[in-house]
Amino acid sequence: LTLADLEQRLERFATKEAWLDARRAGIGGSEAAAILNEHPWRSAFELYHLKRGNLEPDNADENEAMLWGSILEEPVRKEYVRRTGRRIVHVPNSLLRHPEHPFLFASLDGIILDGDGPAVWGIYEGKTASAYKARDWQDDPPIYYQIQVQHALAVTGLRRGSFGTLVGGQKFVGPLDVERNDPFIAAMLARLGRDPRWRLWLA
Repeated sequence: LTLADLEQRLERFATKEAWLDARRAGIGGSEAAAILNEHPWRSAFELYHLKRGNLEPDNADENEAMLWGSILEEPVRKEYVRRTGRRIVHVPNSLLRHPEHPFLFASLDGIILDGDGPAVWGIYEGKTASAYKARDWQDDPPIYYQIQVQHALAVTGLRRGSFGTLVGGQKFVGPLDVERNDPFIAAMLARLGRDPRWRLWLA
């Protein structure tokens, strides 16, 4: 795939609010982890009722961790580029949809290019983590983030993703590269399409 291939599929939004509204109408990577009961902070039950409008959505501005995660996105991305030499195209306030399952979307932190040409190496995921979570990032990303990146690989059709993570506000971990897992993706897509709760909401 080339950058132009992905850019043709990108849906861009003029404001962050419009982007967030679009995200509520589908299933993203972190939501897939919740549906698979692998999300550390949100259950499938809670997510379902958020999607149905029975619960008020979280306000990120009231959550210190989410607020600082947003503020630190750019410096974490710049440090990833400095350490790896890879080129990243930042695509804020945008999303991609799965070509066969349009209710599945990916909001990418970035697209990593393969060398100096237009070919795409994979997707970039930038994260921040508490110092208490340092052990979770020693060898591989935590399982719920691995699900998130496999979901994004399913949507984009790409073969790999990579994480750059700031742990405890002062230690950079990365790159942690993750290869596409086609058997897992097939099982995940079957689960997301088969579960009657999500068919009811999407209908």
